Amino acid sequence: MKTNKTFSIPEQCLKLFPQPERVQHLFKELIENQLSGFEFIELWPTIKIYFQESSEPEQLLIHFSRISNRVFNPATFYKQLIQFDHFRIILFKILETSEYLTDILTRHPEYFYWLSTTGINLEYNSTHDHYDELSSIASRTGDQNKFAELLKSFKRREILRIGVRDFLDHGDFNRTVTELSILADAILQVSLNYFLSLFESKYGRPDSAFFIIALGKLGGRELNYSSDVDLIFVYDKEGEIKSERGSKTGHNEYFNRLAENLTNFLVKIDQGENIYRVDTRLRPDGDAGALARSRSSMIRYYETRGKLWERQMLIKARPVAGDLKSGQKFLLDLIPFIFPKTLFHSPKDEISRIKADIERKISEKGEQDTNIKLKTGGIRDIEFIVQAIQQINGGIISEIRSGTTLSALERSAEFGLISNAEFKTLKQSYIFLRNIEHFLQLASGKQTHLLPEKPARQTRIANHFGFAKWQNFNAELRTKI
Repeated sequence: MKTNKTFSIPEQCLKLFPQPERVQHLFKELIENQLSGFEFIELWPTIKIYFQESSEPEQLLIHFSRISNRVFNPATFYKQLIQFDHFRIILFKILETSEYLTDILTRHPEYFYWLSTTGINLEYNSTHDHYDELSSIASRTGDQNKFAELLKSFKRREILRIGVRDFLDHGDFNRTVTELSILADAILQVSLNYFLSLFESKYGRPDSAFFIIALGKLGGRELNYSSDVDLIFVYDKEGEIKSERGSKTGHNEYFNRLAENLTNFLVKIDQGENIYRVDTRLRPDGDAGALARSRSSMIRYYETRGKLWERQMLIKARPVAGDLKSGQKFLLDLIPFIFPKTLFHSPKDEISRIKADIERKISEKGEQDTNIKLKTGGIRDIEFIVQAIQQINGGIISEIRSGTTLSALERSAEFGLISNAEFKTLKQSYIFLRNIEHFLQLASGKQTHLLPEKPARQTRIANHFGFAKWQNFNAELRTKI
């Protein structure tokens, strides 16, 4: 039987907070809750240290209160936090570091127990690892909105799993970006299957393969937490589909409708969230071109009108959904365009022009010192260096034709195209900058590459990377660019 134990907030505890009057009501709610107040009183001495070490203790208490109000049984939750060290470590790493992961946990408090007992130890190495579960999700409903929400829930769970493991240093950079890419591949494949089934029931089955090519970070299997997915839609050949009622639909119309419906499904924002942001502007002729083209039309375009930046773009091309074998064959046919054995114009000049244009734009925005992606020596510069090496040498040295930046760097060093010292410097800088990118995006849930301006946020990111002060972190950053 519980005793009538009273608890008042010690003055030294309130001193943990810059504006103690703003948190007193939160403490009051937690303490005076009839069902869990006693357990919170017992928990507080155990978790007080997290608030002492926090760069934003008030925000941390707000996050803790949000989770407490969402779990099914706060009293049991508090007892488990007292009992299990790893429960506390995982929970407060989420609450302290990431608004985005906190939002996921608040929306799905049941994920915390799955994550803490099972999820954090899981590892996925291929799209098939997710496929069965996602296919089961797709079979639960014929309603597109419900299907979209089921996919979003699955994605939230996986982002939570990958992100927490990333924060706790249980995974390395390669493992993180690979799993984020695998997740996107699986969602794209199951979403495409869903719409193929709808279209076949409405129009009939086309006598043509269809596949989706990913470019950019997804194509290179190095996706980040809040990246757009750059996609191109291709069907194998022209033709017509005759329905049971005798109507005919051309492949061009069929596959363009399919690509449009799939894209709209992925990008549709509902309750402030979409499945993925999709960018299709890298297709032939950009926004003015057809969303989906036949294989022969695509090859003809690149052979006759393809630009040097499109060679650079296609280095990272990878089939991610649909008929993957046809997608691989399509990319093999494009190798003479992507990696010509003879170059009439140096790619360095075009890349320098693009780079100068990027630097001008970020300078106009005042981001030349804070944008880790686009600043001089940033992520994009390293990627451009690698792609220039590939374009100059890839026509002769097939081994360097990799869409993954670090793999291409390593192979370039193996073939003497860069020195071992240059390889080591570029690799370390790229991983460091990409890990910062991951931290920024997990913290906010937004596609950002800007270093924080608020001192508390600067302290948070510095501490996460093992530096006592922002100045020390910034000094290390300057050595990497």
